[in-house]
Order: sequence, then C-alpha cells, then structure tokens
Amino acid sequence: MQELHLSLNSKLHTSNLNYKVQKIVDINNKVVAGELLVDFSRAESNLELQTYLNAINLGIITQFSLDFAFNNITNATNLNKFSTLFFNLERNNLCDVRILSQILELNLVCSLNGLELVVEITERDKCGKCCNVIKGLTFLKERGIKLALDDYDYVFGDFRYNELKLGYYDYVKVDMSKNKLELDLLRNFAFENNKYFKKGIIVERIETLDELYKNLPHQYIYGYQGFFFCKGISI
Repeated sequence: MQELHLSLNSKLHTSNLNYKVQKIVDINNKVVAGELLVDFSRAESNLELQTYLNAINLGIITQFSLDFAFNNITNATNLNKFSTLFFNLERNNLCDVRILSQILELNLVCSLNGLELVVEITERDKCGKCCNVIKGLTFLKERGIKLALDDYDYVFGDFRYNELKLGYYDYVKVDMSKNKLELDLLRNFAFENNKYFKKGIIVERIETLDELYKNLPHQYIYGYQGFFFCKGISI
C-alpha cells in the first residue's frame, strides 16, 4: 500500500492536475456557495484521469487540494466571488493530525479573505467503525469548523446516520431524486431529520428542472447543485 501511495503521489506531482469551483444556488438561483473540485475535464489522458480517481479514493488527493487552496484563495478571483467554500475531506483523512491542522489553517485563511469554509466529509468508507473518525469529527467541530455530510443515502439508509443524529453536520448533501418513490423518501427524510442539521439540505446532480424538482421539500433545502446550474468554473 505504501508503494501505491508513493507512486500516486509521484504521478500527481507530474500530472496536469487542475481544479474548478461549482456553484451552489438557492431557490431563486442566487449563488450561496461554491465547491472546490478536481477538474477531470483537464486530464490529458485516460491514464491520468484514473490516477486522479485512485488518489481521491485513497484520500491522497487531499494534500494536493489543500496546497491548491492555500496558493489560490487570496489571488483567484473565481474563488473570491463566493461567500462560502465547500472543501472535500475523505473519512480516512480524519485520523491525520497533519491534515486536520492544515484544515484549521485553511479555515483561518478563508476567514481572513471573507470566505466561510465548510469541510465536506465524503461517503467513501475506508475506516469502518474506527474510533478515529469520530475523534476527527469532534476535533473539527470543537474548533468551530462547519461540516457537511456528502452523498447521504436517504433511499436505502446510510451508515453515517448516528453521526447525523449526534449533530456533527451543518449541511447534508443528497442526490436529486430519480423518481416519485425517491422523492417521497427524500421528503420524509427532510421532515423527520431536519432538526439534526443546522443549515439544511443541498440537493446535488440536478440536470433539469422537471416535476420532481418542483416538488422537492424546498423549505428544508439550503442549496441546489448540478450541471443545470453550473458545470464548474476553472481556476
């Protein structure tokens, strides 16, 4: 595993790794936040694209994302136009003291530049029931870091439900409903659990404003995200 990590690090350092920001908007299409994302469209080959995906899956990409954020927040005008910035953190980064310390530094840099940082904890479960996950969440929460829960599964249930009930998360991100059954499940989830997240739900992967969109539980929704609103702004 160590050899794989070293190999991926080496490939990332010599790759064309770039980032973009995708808008998050409210019901009136006003921009309320942006999410920093790897710009897969700028990969120069399928092999380079696979390197990015592997690095994300293993949590290696986080250090590169942090470096990029530190280097660009004060200068990149495409970042400065947002009041809130969502930054992805893998669950297996929550035991990394070095990464967590840099998150605190990034929060300070964001604050000094008029940005509110939200750390978005991804759904990839590399750690199982390791106690360091909760320790990491507690470390960030106790220091005032806003947290978001990414890709919550409201259809089949989610292994992070207890974390949600414990009040760690300010935002919960969910995929856009694909049919009426999923829409009903989302409405039920929002109604029964809105007391656990302080800001609200963010609905992702919205590509059209169809009947399903019109019937979303908008009163519980903080923001909307997807290609319909924005494919990403290169930095």
